[in-house]
Amino acid sequence: MRNRGSYREYIHNTRQSLFSTKKVSIPRPELYVIYTGDKGSKQDVLSLSREFFDGNDIGFEVRAKVIYERGTEDIINQYILFAQIFDRERRKRRYRRS
Repeated sequence: MRNRGSYREYIHNTRQSLFSTKKVSIPRPELYVIYTGDKGSKQDVLSLSREFFDGNDIGFEVRAKVIYERGTEDIINQYILFAQIFDRERRKRRYRRS
């Protein structure tokens, strides 16, 4: 199955070779986490080593930007609003059963 937007496709489309001695040039990756809860004092960037390994050196670091509700009408904000409503309804049903 073909992956859209993958590095493999990018390298192919830019006519680079993984088997050459020349360094392959790829776009810088950007990682995102969509947070559907209340922002409160939450961070804007999550760090793998900080969140899961008490900030210890783990040999590599991964950081992801956190996306919170923004009050816009784009698809990401629509997903966040849907997830918030779904979670509220799920909690109500759990409360009613108990």
